[in-house]
Amino acid sequence: MKLHILLAIGLCSSISVWAQHDEHIATPKGQPAVAARFGEGITPGAVKQQLEVVAGAAMQGRETATEGQQRAAGYIISQFSKAGLQPGAQGRWEQYFYLYQDTLTAGKIVLDGHTYNFGKDYYSSLYACQDQQLKASRVIFAGYGIRTDTYNDYANLDVTGQVVLLLPGEPHKNDTTFLLTETRRPSVWGGISKKLTELMEQKPAAVLVVNEGAARMEKVSGSNLYKTPTYMRKPQQAAAYTSNVYYISPEMAAGLLGIKDAGTLLESATADKLKPRVVKKPVQVLFKKEVKQLRSSNVLGYLEGTDKKK
Repeated sequence: MKLHILLAIGLCSSISVWAQHDEHIATPKGQPAVAARFGEGITPGAVKQQLEVVAGAAMQGRETATEGQQRAAGYIISQFSKAGLQPGAQGRWEQYFYLYQDTLTAGKIVLDGHTYNFGKDYYSSLYACQDQQLKASRVIFAGYGIRTDTYNDYANLDVTGQVVLLLPGEPHKNDTTFLLTETRRPSVWGGISKKLTELMEQKPAAVLVVNEGAARMEKVSGSNLYKTPTYMRKPQQAAAYTSNVYYISPEMAAGLLGIKDAGTLLESATADKLKPRVVKKPVQVLFKKEVKQLRSSNVLGYLEGTDKKK
């Protein structure tokens, strides 16, 4: 939305000044008069004047579907009208559209009696995750979450309706060679997408994925973001997965698996020794979000053409 408004103001900066210029501007031979007028209106002073208004404190940042954005739209409309443009949205200045805003209201995971909080110890996608409140007496540790003809982390494990824990990456044969490819190039299982696609077919209750950067999200993104995280999306977008996926810190996973040094959890040599198994420790998940429908708009104006106006 901000980009659309700035583009509109860029046009507005020229036409509003043009409206104030002398009508008797010299027109280059063969060039339409209107082109010359627009060109004469594009000056540093004109651009500065418009930006000081639209980027001023009164516009409050112009965030989508906020009062500041509505003020900016009103200002653009006034400038378009003053410059002699016509409404471009089927006779109206504004083209309205709707968005959904997801805001986290509760987010915590309790593993074996230890409470971990959203943004500090783990994170997840606000738009992909749905409200969830569950309690389980165990977690299924599925290793790397790989299932092939020669390597199967799900052997003898039933993960349907269970909370499943996955490690990132894939096993190594040695320091330089991956086990599945027997080369220095990783397989398709090295990323998280293939693993989740495979796992979701088994319909788990929830998925915990170990992520080294999970505990750093608050520091990297700013403290306010993860105190009240918000995500804005289009109405037609739906959850990407059938089960909620939570990206947890190595410390959370180490505590659940009984590993003293969380720093060794992601080392290949250590990870290879962690066999998939049922971990009989209680887990609780609470994830709740508030969903609001918001209305925003694009401002559209046009200048009717002459010889090619149709």
